[in-house]
Amino acid sequence: MKRLNILYATFKGEDLEKGFAYAVDLAKTLDKDLYLLVVTEKSVSEKIGDFFSAAGLAEEGLGQEAGEVVSGRFTKIDAAADPRFSVLANRARMEGVGFEVYGSTRAIREAISGFIKEKAGVDMVLLGPAVSRDGGMSSKELKKLVAGAGKPVVTMRPAMDGGEDGLQAV
Repeated sequence: MKRLNILYATFKGEDLEKGFAYAVDLAKTLDKDLYLLVVTEKSVSEKIGDFFSAAGLAEEGLGQEAGEVVSGRFTKIDAAADPRFSVLANRARMEGVGFEVYGSTRAIREAISGFIKEKAGVDMVLLGPAVSRDGGMSSKELKKLVAGAGKPVVTMRPAMDGGEDGLQAV
């Protein structure tokens, strides 16, 4: 049987330690591997700049590269070589959990939906605390994600009782 995965989605600036311990524990308990999707949402001006860059590449006959600039494809990040993720990779490995890190510049809901479509075997989506709170993903976007994901979507919020890591799954 193919091992399935949990997709843990978070923003680039989020404190990764907060939700990561829960994500690893959940993956270990459910005997799953863990994908970490780090989303860096671009501003409107950055997106316009990307379109101009893509147009320039297309004019030079570099259509494939132009498409990659505009599409916001997922970039695999070498967790062991990147100091932001090496500690997380070691923690996951010590717990017996497979771990891969990807980056995206798409809007958070688009990034999650696109990742599920591109990567076979995503069994569950776990939204990091910053994605679950105000300013992360609106309730309207969350409803669209849940409706389109075809997978369980778990959100995190601060624990009411000040739990062990200050988080609870909702």
